[in-house]
Amino acid sequence: MLEDIYGSMELLLFPKVLAQYSHLITEGNIVRVVGRLSTSEEQDTKLICEAVFEAPDKNGEMAQSSKRKKESSRLIFEGEQQRGYGV
Repeated sequence: MLEDIYGSMELLLFPKVLAQYSHLITEGNIVRVVGRLSTSEEQDTKLICEAVFEAPDKNGEMAQSSKRKKESSRLIFEGEQQRGYGV
């Protein structure tokens, strides 16, 4: 479940994505999640996770490990709306 000041949303992680980003996905950790929204009339909206990044610090700087991941994952960001959530 992801939460921010506006509400909460279910986060769907497939095994490959979970294995890649499990070190960032811990209760209370603030992260940026990139993914696609899954909506239907019968179910609540879910975010299908494609990538997880450390949230910027108070100066807006990313951790070195996140900078490298962002550079190597540039295609994920094209045309995607980004929003930060806490896990």
